Amino acid sequence: MYNGKFYKSLKKPKVTPAPKVFKIAWTILYILMFLALSLVIIAPESVSRTKGIWYFSLQFLINVLWSPIFFIFEMPKTALFLSILLVIFVGVTIYFFSQTTLIAFVLLLPYWIWVCFACFLNWEIVVMNPEKRL
Repeated sequence: MYNGKFYKSLKKPKVTPAPKVFKIAWTILYILMFLALSLVIIAPESVSRTKGIWYFSLQFLINVLWSPIFFIFEMPKTALFLSILLVIFVGVTIYFFSQTTLIAFVLLLPYWIWVCFACFLNWEIVVMNPEKRL
């Protein structure tokens, strides 16, 4: 899935982490995400629980779509749109998770912070590489 040639050809902001950092960070974040989801799934049934699971599923789909859009289809501008949606929907997920269990809320905060940072990086890549297509 990862197109190293395309990614290496991009101008990137100085704060861009090394690829190794991305791998470690995403591994930790996926573990935290699914621990949070597990806590919400086993929580007593409520409207917030149901909405939290629904928004978690939606944000996870957006998360999964981001990589092929950026790396395979080489569309950083479209990926930026997905990044913005991801920031919003992870925030909504966090809200509903916080209404269900405080621990799930805390477990998702690092994910939301990382997604905000990733959105910033995506924005900077779009700005620094105006010649790249949608």
